[in-house]
Amino acid sequence: VIEFIGKDVYGFVSLANNFTSYVTLFTVALNGMLSRYVTIAYARKDFDSVSRYMSSVFFTNIGLMLILLPVSIILVVNLGSFINLPSGAEWDIKLLFLLIFISFCINLPGGCFYSATYAVNRLDKANISTLISSILRISVLMAMLVFLIPHVWYVGLASLICTLYLIAAYRHYQKRYMPEMIISLKTGFVGTPLLNNVLTDNGMNDLAYELLLNEEFPGWLYEVKLGATTVWERWNSLLADGTISGISMNSMNHYAYGSIQEWMFRHVAGINTMESHPGARTVQFAPTLNWDLRYAEAKYDSASGMYSIRWELSDKEHVTITMDVPFDCTAEAVLPLAAESEKEAIAKVLGAEENGRYLLMPGHYEVSYHLSRRMGKNYSLDTPLRVLQQDKEAKAILEQNLPGMDIPEQYKDASLKEMAANFGDRIPEEKVEAVRTALEELSK
Repeated sequence: VIEFIGKDVYGFVSLANNFTSYVTLFTVALNGMLSRYVTIAYARKDFDSVSRYMSSVFFTNIGLMLILLPVSIILVVNLGSFINLPSGAEWDIKLLFLLIFISFCINLPGGCFYSATYAVNRLDKANISTLISSILRISVLMAMLVFLIPHVWYVGLASLICTLYLIAAYRHYQKRYMPEMIISLKTGFVGTPLLNNVLTDNGMNDLAYELLLNEEFPGWLYEVKLGATTVWERWNSLLADGTISGISMNSMNHYAYGSIQEWMFRHVAGINTMESHPGARTVQFAPTLNWDLRYAEAKYDSASGMYSIRWELSDKEHVTITMDVPFDCTAEAVLPLAAESEKEAIAKVLGAEENGRYLLMPGHYEVSYHLSRRMGKNYSLDTPLRVLQQDKEAKAILEQNLPGMDIPEQYKDASLKEMAANFGDRIPEEKVEAVRTALEELSK
């Protein structure tokens, strides 16, 4: 690397890493404590505590990330005021610092998932992922240096790519080996209405949906399952047995503070008001799709008229979106996951695309198109039983074909194929085949 970009410029890589190392002193201690407490709670089968510890540290790290990101940007913009930058390499070095800072900030919440491999004694998986990330870092960096004009910021970009890979790997192993570790809400009046908007705005929409659809305490659907028609003041205003948890500060109608509705309008349905157009004379339609939800519909009776939108997934690869724009108003439409091959057909309905947006005049619009990626999950006989049991439909398939099958905790990380190979006398082959067929049908 030094041969390509020079030792003087490369010295700024270590300097950028030194900046992040000071904050790492705190975060390493925080995540180290997380691994310790999660391991103890998991060994005791206290899964509620496992989720509580994980949620506390995860959202603490998200808070740190949201604080440090703007500070990092300000620092990068004014970097020349703090250190002497070589003439002609100022922006290369600033971009290097920015990419390393972004990589560090993203790793704050993502690194929490590492604790799952630690707790279940599968550090071999974590170490293999680290090895792969190192190979990936070297490969990406050398490819850019050899085939492109050398720049020092390539080091930061390679670091960011590896960080994203490691987070995805740790999250995968957490879901596989410790699905009991559920990230759930620990927010109060101030944070609750903001949290999902912040998650979606920062590229964590899957996590935001996970929080919305969580049926366990604490969560909105926990309240719905207990008969709630409005949001409570407490997450546990009613206990699981239906009794009232207490009469002090326990309103059953605390809609304004605990609401998730703004996020559902803005991001699930996708109706966004725009500060540049007061009175909602122009809104943005930008829905986000989710296979578990399948469809969403919303209407907004604004001061300028009634806007409405509906999206529905007919299958895992196709969506239909309808939108209505009132008289004397306009809307920007941002279509989620629209495949490039579909753009021409979409333009015939919505008009020409400009910077990823379609400008809609007053009227009714309906567009159907093929998605750029498949929605939903893919299950097979190789999927760990623990993962299948976390999905309602997959769990129903197991219960239907293997009724009364009580899977010991130590075997839940195994797949049905492995269980059938080891305990073939207890698991009929025709039942295994029926599960395979049903899982394939579910994954279509």
